[in-house]
Amino acid sequence: MNPTVTLIYIYPVGHDEHDGYAKRFVQSYLKFQAGYPHETMVVCNGGAPNDFIRGLFRNIPCKFFQHDDSGWDIGAYLAVVRAIKTEAVFCCGGLTHFKRFGWLKKLVDAWNKFGAGLYGSLGSYQYGIPHLVTTGFLCPTHLVSSYPGKVVTYEDRAEFEHGVKSLTNLALCLCMPAKLVTWCGVHSLDELWNPENVLNKGDQSNCLTYYKQTDIYEVAPLPNKKVMQLRVTGRSK
Repeated sequence: MNPTVTLIYIYPVGHDEHDGYAKRFVQSYLKFQAGYPHETMVVCNGGAPNDFIRGLFRNIPCKFFQHDDSGWDIGAYLAVVRAIKTEAVFCCGGLTHFKRFGWLKKLVDAWNKFGAGLYGSLGSYQYGIPHLVTTGFLCPTHLVSSYPGKVVTYEDRAEFEHGVKSLTNLALCLCMPAKLVTWCGVHSLDELWNPENVLNKGDQSNCLTYYKQTDIYEVAPLPNKKVMQLRVTGRSK
């Protein structure tokens, strides 16, 4: 059942801070390997892959894809899947990084156990709707390519992640499993906050991947941590 996988990494062109994020992604990718074979596609959002960009990713075998940056990371996912031939994609935004070996294998193991579906490394009840965060997720390539409508605005982007027409809900409508995967197990949408040390909870060491919100939480003072916890549990906007 092992699916063929393409890792999609979004690199926004022309933003100095993202050079550092890309370096961190590469360093963590090399140090904490995926544990499962895959191809890698770097999406250059807003510009062409020049020599500097190629140099950032020189230690990772990868292909490059250029996108106009419409819809930001989500728009890039929707554009690049048309050029991908593998059965599955693992999508991650520009701030994604890793802290432990075998993160992709863990997601594929869940796929092999429960069937082709949407498997997220991060989950949230923010805005009152249980959903898998749209970075660090594995799913069939056709699930992303079949997403109805375009993603151009921030409102479109929000709808893709946690709206009525979210990718999570699309998977459920297609009778696919939609589950959170952590180092300790696989969890249904009504169990997103049950495991210890998940997104914005404890030391977050149960997360398979990390990104902007995990980074902010990690260094936040305790009062701010409590506010972030209320948001991710859907008890505060």
